[in-house]
Amino acid sequence: MIGGTPQISGEENKSPEDKTKENENTQKNDEKKENDKKEEEKKEEKKEEKKEKKNKKKEEKKDGEEQKKEEKKKHEQKKAMEPKEIFKLCDLRVGYVEECTILEGFNDIYSLIIDLGEENKRHIGTGLRNHVPIEKIKNTKLLFFRI
Repeated sequence: MIGGTPQISGEENKSPEDKTKENENTQKNDEKKENDKKEEEKKEEKKEEKKEKKNKKKEEKKDGEEQKKEEKKKHEQKKAMEPKEIFKLCDLRVGYVEECTILEGFNDIYSLIIDLGEENKRHIGTGLRNHVPIEKIKNTKLLFFRI
């Protein structure tokens, strides 16, 4: 009461229809706020999902790089083994040098007649003339190979 007259609050003056409309409006506002919160949460979840996807891609990329490194190591190991495998393709034989002569017209080639244990003897040209004297090659055994 102010000055002897009773004070009437605004709600007492409102009709029941106004009160229901006001309640509906507050409910709508509350629902809107909840929807806004949900939308924000969804946006945050999407951001986190994107971050996770990026992290996964980075991890996959690292894994892919590691796999490439491992494959490269394996390939290098295979390359290191290849010389050993080449010997399987070669025909290695020990032959006895029966004759060694200087091949006419060539400055650095010997002509050899080799006995490899076959019926026929083989005639072979070799580029050892600049490296080995003729006396050391005659009547010796040498290793021959054919690819």
